[in-house]
Amino acid sequence: MESKFEYYSRLEDEIIRTYREAKDEETRNAARMLMKEHQNKMLEWETLDFYEVYRAYREAAEDGNEFLNFDSVFNSEKVNSYVRIMKENGIKHFTYSSTWTDSIRCIWYFEQAGAQLEKVTQIQYRDKEIPAIQLKID
Repeated sequence: MESKFEYYSRLEDEIIRTYREAKDEETRNAARMLMKEHQNKMLEWETLDFYEVYRAYREAAEDGNEFLNFDSVFNSEKVNSYVRIMKENGIKHFTYSSTWTDSIRCIWYFEQAGAQLEKVTQIQYRDKEIPAIQLKID
């Protein structure tokens, strides 16, 4: 069965194909308007969170990435919503590349130096629990 992501993506692909195959500016303008209408309808029918995850889905495909990617800092409510939406649409893997504090880049440096990403955990830090990435060195 086709997911909502696949359905909306198929419609966008058809609009893009019409635009690319257009022989004149009038047809290209009509395709642009159709795309805008498509996006507006999606925002009307779905939640803003759905639309944001869907855009990440489309961007991954357009950029040639295997997985959709998030690169912003989110609160726990948005993360819960995004995960629910991904589950509903069959998304099993995604990437997170926020460089807000360059923490992702630093983890990548550790991996390049031979450490292996093991899991996300919690640690005590200055009288509070905070999330942390656990790495191991063989």
